[in-house]
Order: sequence, then structure tokens, then C-alpha cells
Amino acid sequence: MYLSFGILMWEIATLSELPYQGMSNEEAGEYVKNGNVLSKPEGCPDTLDEIMIMCWQYNEKLRPTFLDIIQHFENTGAILPRFAQNSFYHSDERQQATHDKLNDDELERVSILNGSEKDAYENMAPKERKRTPKNGLVPANGRAVHNGSSDSSIGKVTQC
Repeated sequence: MYLSFGILMWEIATLSELPYQGMSNEEAGEYVKNGNVLSKPEGCPDTLDEIMIMCWQYNEKLRPTFLDIIQHFENTGAILPRFAQNSFYHSDERQQATHDKLNDDELERVSILNGSEKDAYENMAPKERKRTPKNGLVPANGRAVHNGSSDSSIGKVTQC
């Protein structure tokens, strides 16, 4: 679910571009298996890009929950004060509720990777996962250059 949320955020930030343009489903699967992720959308704040990358972790146990995402946005100052007045996250009802943790068996998902590929991917450090120039994807240790300039600004989520 969180992987899909990361893709949804990317689609919103790109104003409805299709992810993995020009790739078949099989090619997109191989692309992801090889540690690649989508490029940072032009004009997208770094804090939103960070969340998208966290959502795209192959190992679902490493992906953030929606509560983690809200806390990240709060910690970076990307949430407007009125959010606290209207959100379930800040409500008394949520504060009293308990969150059941899923056990490891419940977290297992169907994988497009076989056992050895999955182990290799899960053991890959995030910096080893790469963004490549094809289809606007760039190396993980670099940034895409759009229209001759790279975006390194940090801003509010609403700017995206």
C-alpha cells in the first residue's frame, strides 16, 4: 500500500505523468528489481521526494506508515497549522486508540523477485539503489537536472 502511495505522490507532483513511461510491465519490474526508482519531479520539495523514496523501499518493513509520513512532514515544517485542527492523527479519538502491530508473517507479500534476488535487493544499501538517465531517472547519489538547473530547494508540500 505504501509503495503505491509513493507512486501516487509522484504522479501528483508530476501533474499526472505516467510512471515508467516507455516500459512494459516486465521492463518496469526489472527496472525496480535492479534498484532503480523514479526521478524527483521538477519543482518538487526535497521533503516530499524523501517520503517517496522511503515508500519505494523493496522491503515493506522499511517503508513508513502513514503516521510516520505525517510525523516526517511535521518535523520538516511542511504541514500547515490548521492540519492539526482537522486531522484524525491529532484527534483525541486517535490518541486513545491502540495501533495493532502486524507480525512478520502478516507483512509477507507476493514478490516479483525470487529468493536470491529478494535477498540481494533487501541487503542493498539505499545509496546503492540507483536512478538512471533513462526516462528521467537519475543516479541515487546525484540529482536530475531539469531545464538546465537542479532543484535543491526545500519547501512546503503544497508547492508541489
